[in-house]
Amino acid sequence: MTKTLILTEKRTAGAELASCLDDNAFKQGLPSLLNTSKQGYLEGDNYVITWAAGHLYSQIMPSEIDPKHKLYNPYPSAEDYRQESLLASIYKKPDHHIANKSRQLKIIEKQLNRADIEKVINACDGDAEGEAIFYDMLFECKPNFKKPILRFWNAGSFKSKEAVTKAMDGLKPYDDAKYQCLHQSQIARSTADYLTGLKLTKTAVDHYNKPFYIGRVKAVIIALVGNRENEINNFIPRNFYSVFCTKEDIELKHFYIDNSGEENKKEKARNYFDESEAISVKQSVENAGFELLITHIDTKMTSTKKRPLGLSGSDFSSLMMGKYKISYDHCNSILDYLRDEGYTTYPGTNGRYFAHADKQEVIEGLTSANAYFNLNAAFNEKAQIFDDKKAAKQNHVPLNITSKVPTKNTLAQWEKHKLPCLQEAYELIAKHIIVTFLE
Repeated sequence: MTKTLILTEKRTAGAELASCLDDNAFKQGLPSLLNTSKQGYLEGDNYVITWAAGHLYSQIMPSEIDPKHKLYNPYPSAEDYRQESLLASIYKKPDHHIANKSRQLKIIEKQLNRADIEKVINACDGDAEGEAIFYDMLFECKPNFKKPILRFWNAGSFKSKEAVTKAMDGLKPYDDAKYQCLHQSQIARSTADYLTGLKLTKTAVDHYNKPFYIGRVKAVIIALVGNRENEINNFIPRNFYSVFCTKEDIELKHFYIDNSGEENKKEKARNYFDESEAISVKQSVENAGFELLITHIDTKMTSTKKRPLGLSGSDFSSLMMGKYKISYDHCNSILDYLRDEGYTTYPGTNGRYFAHADKQEVIEGLTSANAYFNLNAAFNEKAQIFDDKKAAKQNHVPLNITSKVPTKNTLAQWEKHKLPCLQEAYELIAKHIIVTFLE
């Protein structure tokens, strides 16, 4: 009897997925599966499931490419710090020095070499990092693997039977263009990180003889700090003049007027470096002698076609932290909880737009939002939340809600939960979906 091998990113994801599969050997429930999974894999009647332990392979150290790249070992001349292209010299090696990773690699290799495995399913997280971990698990362990390979794409919870069934029903070849783009983007990013980090770290450490380790993120921060420091050091103080007009609690504001006499809307200030200009403005205002008389006040509801976009993970955190004064860690815990319980989709996203290919996910989210808020917003493919070009540059679609709608009992449980603002978080994500379709 042949079986399907499923590869997941984490042990918990493997156990959760197993609990949702139609396999009699996995019917004992999630707690028992989590305990059994400590052996490194799970085996059922139809499926074998195993997983990574983080990244199982890592790029070699620069000194392994050539000893001259070792830190605290200056190059002969400053020109050498430009360095030749090292792109072709970078390769990965297994993390055998870490016990749990070495053990898990052996388990994965054993499952891949089994004669009864007829195909493999990549069930790693639905993002570029998930693609990278999968490629390491499969093609680094067994480079010439020839059996069919499929992609299980799950933006929801691994312990949601509905989400798992949906992903299993929608399996596609692992080398589908969508997944290939994700994998290539991850290779490009990690390679750029490596080369940038190597050159900048080597230069800084050798020059200062101190451990200044610089990567993609640190390089940007250092540039920002350095540029600002240069601005401060080169700053030349100048006197300026400001104009203020007040009438009781009312303050009259105006913008800087440039030499052409036109309002400079880019420079919303009331400051003048020329004293005569400030005096001229003051006299003009005094000579005008304006009086304000309110004769009628009317209010009405208005609507705009411009709506808030979908939420990325950082958008969500910024809004929640600002409004509810909770920490960034709490925001991440909330997203993880809602996803794990099957109410929302994958939290680690930088997305704000959906592609038209993701239409069904949006319809699902809109249907749940309508049910939750008791509304009847109609779906429209022309909504501004759809943009294929911008969506192609994202590592994942925006945060969305699933078909699982919280009940009154659920909301009552959330109110007592140790995590703050669960209901507010769910509603924030739901609102950013439904508002796109409201008239």
